[in-house]
Amino acid sequence: MQGQQPQSTLKLSLGQRLNQSMLIVAVTLAISLLKMDCKAAEPAKGENKKIFGLLCGVVLAAEEEDSQPVTLATNAEKAVNDAENLALYLNNAAEVQTIAEAKTTEEINALTEDKAPESCKGAKLQTCKAAALYYKALTADQKSAVTKAATDERGFRNLINMTAIAVVQARRRQTQGKEDDGRPSAKQLLKQAVYGEQAITATAALKGPGSSRKDHCGDAQSKPGASAKKTIAASIACLCANDGSNNKACYPTQTAQQTSWTKDAEIKDWTKMKAHCKAANPPGKALTPQRLRNLLQGIKEDLYETKGTDGTHWGILGARAGTGAGACDGTEDSNAGACASFAKSSTAIEEPDWLALIDQAATKLENSASSNTNMLAAEAQIHALNQTLTTLISLNAMEALKQPTPKPANSAQAPSADSKNQQEEAEKDCNKKEKESECKATPKCAWNGEAKPPKKKCTLSEEAKQAAEAANQETGGKDGKPTNTTGSNSVLINKAPLLLAVLLF
Repeated sequence: MQGQQPQSTLKLSLGQRLNQSMLIVAVTLAISLLKMDCKAAEPAKGENKKIFGLLCGVVLAAEEEDSQPVTLATNAEKAVNDAENLALYLNNAAEVQTIAEAKTTEEINALTEDKAPESCKGAKLQTCKAAALYYKALTADQKSAVTKAATDERGFRNLINMTAIAVVQARRRQTQGKEDDGRPSAKQLLKQAVYGEQAITATAALKGPGSSRKDHCGDAQSKPGASAKKTIAASIACLCANDGSNNKACYPTQTAQQTSWTKDAEIKDWTKMKAHCKAANPPGKALTPQRLRNLLQGIKEDLYETKGTDGTHWGILGARAGTGAGACDGTEDSNAGACASFAKSSTAIEEPDWLALIDQAATKLENSASSNTNMLAAEAQIHALNQTLTTLISLNAMEALKQPTPKPANSAQAPSADSKNQQEEAEKDCNKKEKESECKATPKCAWNGEAKPPKKKCTLSEEAKQAAEAANQETGGKDGKPTNTTGSNSVLINKAPLLLAVLLF
């Protein structure tokens, strides 16, 4: 039939056409794969080694423990508490002794306000109880010494009180405003910087929104990396990891492929990255203020350094290829790179949140070191003041310093009328005290619980009577003014304030 081709010729033509189509598909696929392979080219020459080491320094610091704050030694704390109780006792001796007469410490602790002495009611009830417990625990000799200090009228009482208050203030100056108020420690601040949370077992993850590497690591100078801005861990992932597994920008070996770039995705090869952190940093303690400040300075220098061949791109951590105008997509082509961008524009940088946390941690460590030094100085001052306090109490209790030096027997004269009057007044003053605690709180008085009316239970002690007679002999029974033979007593009192001033300052 004319105008028709043979059937075999038609079949061959269809086969040729099919082969041609398959060839086109194969070539297209090969080209596509070639392009994909070219696009996946990753940095492999340690381009980010320096900035990786700096960021790793913070990671290592976050793993170390904070130095423990220095606290007062137990004996220094006791000295402060005793001084505080002594100061209250000196001003409320009778009331404190009344409370201390309770048979047990439990009774003292159970004392209610309605049964407390008037001056120990309200806010002072607890402090009076503490002073009573302090007084009750003293030995007999110690009780006698502090009782005499409370009734001294020559100046020792004021000196003892001033010294006791100085002991308390030495402690208070170092603790005022420095109590643990719940603010995070340096370690917690660094944990927040590295992981975005302060938990000890925090997980390295992408904390920002997004679904691509570009979202989390940054897009040139138009969009800061959402996760890199939040944590150091994410910033390190942007420098060292990629969609592929050929990235050697941070250390000689390849970083495993980061398969997911979505919010809260775990950073795949974080354990390996942390292991390389140690090799990238010098040995020694990382959690020090100076070390953190050095790391902070190095990170900022890299952040504000221009990147790319045209020298106009900044606000980026890590290396950039070509002009540096591309995104931080982890590749070496298209002017991109394995980096973390914090640039909002060609003229504005949005610093990562974790930069400020490093600075805060360094400041925290500096303040802690200063507090520790001051606390040690305060402890030394407390010990010195406590020794002065003990000396003053002992001096006041020495009877030889209280009594004037008697004149020879041949100069003794009959008691003057003034001396007798003074002794009678002293006797009357003792007779007025109807409570045993009030009587015993006055050294010149003696308590006789078995005395029957009209005799008084509280009378002038024999020692006080003898002292009055000796004083009369010293004055020669004249105008009551001492002779020069008692000058040593006034010298001691005049020198005591000077002694205290030297020890205080």
